[in-house]
Amino acid sequence: RKTMDFLISRRPDIQLKPAFLQQLAGYERRLTAASSLRFSSGWTDNSHGNLESEELLLRNTYLNSQSAPVADLAGPPQICSGGRKLVWSDNEADDKA
Repeated sequence: RKTMDFLISRRPDIQLKPAFLQQLAGYERRLTAASSLRFSSGWTDNSHGNLESEELLLRNTYLNSQSAPVADLAGPPQICSGGRKLVWSDNEADDKA
Protein backbone atom coordinates (compact mmCIF):
# COMPACT_ATOMS: atom_id res chain seq x y z
CA ARG A 1 0.00 0.00 0.00
CA LYS A 2 2.76 2.46 0.90
CA THR A 3 4.56 1.76 -2.37
CA MET A 4 1.45 2.62 -4.35
CA ASP A 5 0.90 5.79 -2.30
CA PHE A 6 4.41 6.93 -3.14
CA LEU A 7 4.18 6.08 -6.84
CA ILE A 8 0.81 7.78 -7.26
CA SER A 9 2.02 10.87 -5.39
CA ARG A 10 4.88 11.29 -7.85
CA ARG A 11 3.17 10.07 -11.02
CA PRO A 12 -0.61 10.50 -10.72
CA ASP A 13 -1.07 9.14 -14.25
CA ILE A 14 0.69 5.82 -13.56
CA GLN A 15 -1.19 2.65 -14.44
CA LEU A 16 0.49 -0.51 -13.22
CA LYS A 17 -0.37 -3.90 -14.61
CA PRO A 18 -2.33 -6.25 -12.31
CA ALA A 19 0.42 -8.89 -12.55
CA PHE A 20 2.97 -6.43 -11.17
CA LEU A 21 0.65 -5.51 -8.30
CA GLN A 22 0.29 -9.21 -7.46
CA GLN A 23 4.09 -9.62 -7.48
CA LEU A 24 4.43 -6.59 -5.22
CA ALA A 25 1.85 -7.95 -2.75
CA GLY A 26 3.58 -11.35 -2.73
CA TYR A 27 6.94 -9.72 -2.08
CA GLU A 28 5.47 -7.76 0.82
CA ARG A 29 4.03 -10.97 2.33
CA ARG A 30 7.42 -12.73 2.03
CA LEU A 31 9.24 -9.79 3.62
CA THR A 32 6.78 -9.67 6.50
CA ALA A 33 6.98 -13.43 7.08
CA ALA A 34 10.79 -13.58 6.94
CA SER A 35 11.45 -10.57 9.15
CA SER A 36 11.48 -10.46 12.91
CA LEU A 37 10.80 -6.72 12.73
CA ARG A 38 7.36 -5.18 12.66
CA PHE A 39 6.72 -3.00 9.61
CA SER A 40 4.70 0.18 9.86
CA SER A 41 1.30 0.12 8.18
CA GLY A 42 1.10 3.75 7.10
CA TRP A 43 3.35 6.71 6.37
CA THR A 44 2.56 8.48 9.62
CA ASP A 45 2.49 5.33 11.75
CA ASN A 46 5.11 5.65 14.46
CA SER A 47 3.25 3.69 17.11
CA HIS A 48 6.21 1.51 18.00
CA GLY A 49 8.49 4.57 18.17
CA ASN A 50 11.69 3.01 16.89
CA LEU A 51 11.58 2.63 13.15
CA GLU A 52 14.64 1.06 11.58
CA SER A 53 16.90 3.54 9.81
CA GLU A 54 15.91 2.43 6.28
CA GLU A 55 12.21 2.64 7.01
CA LEU A 56 12.67 6.00 8.70
CA LEU A 57 14.55 7.27 5.64
CA LEU A 58 11.80 6.04 3.30
CA ARG A 59 9.08 7.53 5.47
CA ASN A 60 10.77 10.92 5.62
CA THR A 61 11.44 10.87 1.86
CA TYR A 62 7.76 10.22 1.20
CA LEU A 63 6.52 12.85 3.65
CA ASN A 64 8.94 15.44 2.25
CA SER A 65 7.85 14.61 -1.29
CA GLN A 66 4.28 15.54 -0.42
CA SER A 67 5.23 19.22 -0.27
CA ALA A 68 7.18 19.16 -3.55
CA PRO A 69 5.57 19.68 -6.95
CA VAL A 70 5.24 16.71 -9.26
CA ALA A 71 8.15 16.59 -11.70
CA ASP A 72 7.38 17.62 -15.26
CA LEU A 73 9.51 15.30 -17.35
CA ALA A 74 7.87 16.23 -20.66
CA GLY A 75 9.71 19.49 -21.30
CA PRO A 76 13.38 20.18 -22.07
CA PRO A 77 15.79 20.52 -19.16
CA GLN A 78 16.13 24.01 -17.71
CA ILE A 79 19.62 25.49 -17.70
CA CYS A 80 20.34 28.09 -15.06
CA SER A 81 22.51 31.02 -16.14
CA GLY A 82 22.94 32.59 -12.73
CA GLY A 83 26.59 33.46 -13.24
CA ARG A 84 27.83 31.23 -10.43
CA LYS A 85 30.93 29.16 -10.92
CA LEU A 86 32.04 26.07 -9.07
CA VAL A 87 35.37 26.71 -7.33
CA TRP A 88 37.50 23.83 -6.05
CA SER A 89 39.23 24.21 -2.68
CA ASP A 90 42.67 23.48 -4.21
CA ASN A 91 42.13 26.15 -6.90
CA GLU A 92 42.51 23.39 -9.51
CA ALA A 93 46.21 23.04 -8.65
CA ASP A 94 46.10 19.26 -9.08
CA ASP A 95 44.68 19.39 -12.64
CA LYS A 96 46.42 17.38 -15.29
CA ALA A 97 46.90 19.55 -18.32
